[in-house]
Amino acid sequence: VLVLKPNNSWYGDTSKPIAFTAYEMAEQTDYTYSSRIWNTSSFGWLPTALSTVSRSLSPARDSLELKIRNDKGSEMFRKIRDKDAAFQDVDSWLSYFKGITIKTNAGDNGAVYAFKTDSATVMRMHYHSTWPYFEKHTIDFYLTRNEYQFNQILINRTGTPLEKKTDGQEEYFPDETHPFAFSQTGTGIMLKVKFPSLQDIKTLGKTIKLLQAVLVLKPVEGSFEQYTFPLCSSLFMAQTNATNIIGDQMTDVTGQNPLSAVPYIDDAYRLNTNYSFDITHYISYLLTLNNSAEMGMFALEENPGSATRLNRAVIGNRLNQQYTSQLKLTLLTTTE
Repeated sequence: VLVLKPNNSWYGDTSKPIAFTAYEMAEQTDYTYSSRIWNTSSFGWLPTALSTVSRSLSPARDSLELKIRNDKGSEMFRKIRDKDAAFQDVDSWLSYFKGITIKTNAGDNGAVYAFKTDSATVMRMHYHSTWPYFEKHTIDFYLTRNEYQFNQILINRTGTPLEKKTDGQEEYFPDETHPFAFSQTGTGIMLKVKFPSLQDIKTLGKTIKLLQAVLVLKPVEGSFEQYTFPLCSSLFMAQTNATNIIGDQMTDVTGQNPLSAVPYIDDAYRLNTNYSFDITHYISYLLTLNNSAEMGMFALEENPGSATRLNRAVIGNRLNQQYTSQLKLTLLTTTE
């Protein structure tokens, strides 16, 4: 049996069953670029499944057990009993058994689980001896190439506001039909915030002093739920521009700490859930520029290159009548 232990981290509805299928790898995984394996990496596996089980999981209590095919288990047992070369050293073993990949069905609509990759993950062989008396035994196989373990998350955005309309499309803009934008760095979605009309405040009076600038991002009610689809646990800000390259991480008013915010959940009225950021220094900087229309910020839960979570935030924009994100400015002006 292959035994996997959830690490009590998940995203989605854990009450729905998922079909977990284990396959034997046809080749060993290896680094694909710069000592890393990326979400886009792929390695072959043998077509006949080692095991399949369909079930729901409680990520706090349950273990996932997949019973390996009898013929594969018997083959491995015979090789161990007969002291086959495949079991004499690590390299021979990895040449014989290159690894396991676990997949789910494309139609499954449950949760995404995270499993431990320490000694809690084990492939356990059960057998017995009969001499001088009947006795049960086990042989445990633990992970030996942890650095090559990786997760591949495949995305199908057909029929969603993020469906590509043209080849190479990378930017998606809210409209009256879909008055919201998204942040889900675990799947490569980054929420970009720009202030194209910011320079217009210079026309309000002869002298302007910016006292405070607070950015309030409002998640759309119904797009999140505490236990199945939680909001991003926090969001931090990184500078960007028309290139959409992630720039320096922004800091708070002290200049020492990252600029970040945790969600305030409006449990009473369900209207004012928000992330709030004091971006006075950044807006002051933008006001010194002649043209800041393409300057902006990314709101991120994690760095996209190393994200491990799938939490999302669906943020209303100026076209959203109920959940309108705002830049709130406190200004000092004079008409003389």
